[in-house]
Amino acid sequence: MWKKYLPWGLALTWFGTVLYFVLFTTSELTWLDLVVALLSVLAIWIGIAIQPRIFATWRALGLALLAHVLLQAWLQSQWSLWATPYRAVNAVSALLAVDTFAAILAVSALLLIRRDASVIALAIVWLGCPLGLLVSMARYSSAAQMENLPLSDSTILLTAICLLGFLAIVGSIAFVVHLGRVIYLELAARA
Repeated sequence: MWKKYLPWGLALTWFGTVLYFVLFTTSELTWLDLVVALLSVLAIWIGIAIQPRIFATWRALGLALLAHVLLQAWLQSQWSLWATPYRAVNAVSALLAVDTFAAILAVSALLLIRRDASVIALAIVWLGCPLGLLVSMARYSSAAQMENLPLSDSTILLTAICLLGFLAIVGSIAFVVHLGRVIYLELAARA
């Protein structure tokens, strides 16, 4: 019974959070905004967790990444909307960026659990960390300029750092578990 109504309840909860940011956007972030955003993330995570067959695919990860990149691009290009009456557009975009990032983390975790994607996750970290550092350093002439980044620039860097940190930790754990499993199965087959 609950399996039938839970997805609808999660969808209504998520839609309610989006509606909250459409109707009640202020120029400054409040604690209630943070609680509503957290509720939206929880709805996304529970929705992904109850449907692992649908979301534990590379296609789902690619769609979440594409949506997140497009939302980040929108926020970067329309940052000036925060000071206008159209700030609800940016608020909803920011909420959707947080939701898509949460979906990226959840789908990545599912891929690491359900498939042997740990080597891919570690390769992304090994390539992504140096490349991200080079790209971010190329935009600024000195390290002092990086210390005083505007919020619009720091959101991209924080997103990349969080994603790479997550992949480094969870990918390493998944790799060790998978390697242990392979060794155990090989030893069990010889016995």
